[in-house]
Amino acid sequence: MSDRSDSDHARSGTMGRRSLLQGVGLVGLGSLTAGASSTPAAGADASPVQNVHTQSMTGPLNLVTDVEQDFENGSVPETFMGVQTIPMGSRIKYEYRQEIPGIILDRMLHSEVRYPGGYGFIPQTNAGDGDPLDVLVLLEDPLLPGTVLEVQPVGVLRMLDDGEDDDKIVAKPVDEPRLDHVESREDIPEHERAEIEEFFKTYKNLEDDPDVVTNGIGPAEEAYDIVESGAERFTEES
Repeated sequence: MSDRSDSDHARSGTMGRRSLLQGVGLVGLGSLTAGASSTPAAGADASPVQNVHTQSMTGPLNLVTDVEQDFENGSVPETFMGVQTIPMGSRIKYEYRQEIPGIILDRMLHSEVRYPGGYGFIPQTNAGDGDPLDVLVLLEDPLLPGTVLEVQPVGVLRMLDDGEDDDKIVAKPVDEPRLDHVESREDIPEHERAEIEEFFKTYKNLEDDPDVVTNGIGPAEEAYDIVESGAERFTEES
């Protein structure tokens, strides 16, 4: 895994303005791209929408492939972009489908449990099954499905689903000052870590043939290694 240098911190500062593009997965994204120019009008600030490549799109934005990431030369910076599809506190499982592209209702959770954070994926990664890596974002308030935001990994929930790796990157939002102190899994209260693991251990219990095994929350270093592998896999298979 590459070191997180001071240059990563500098670069992450420039990325902060890209976060919290709320609802881009819900609206007609063609309307965002119609007539968009790669050069802002004189005296005007560059729109944050341009940073997710909408200025060059002729059709709807694909949140898996078209959200800009700073993954270069097999390295992953300290912070990068994530997409939330399921709001914190929800028991509704939404999924993003690239072929639409858009967010669909996958199912209502069969158990009376609710997502302990904002749940979604990391654009421009591949988990090995063709889908992007999963991410659970620690939040103080729920965000809209389709929100694009800048995140920083603080751990990873190691998990098997039907005997296959189904790890969940645990991250914090960069633009949430109430979580500035959270830099590692040890900074997450022990009970909150237990709640996260308990949710994923039990949320399929009332479904047919549940087969989920969790193995605790690993350190941030493991999370970065998984994201780097996922980014490399995405590049190789693109």
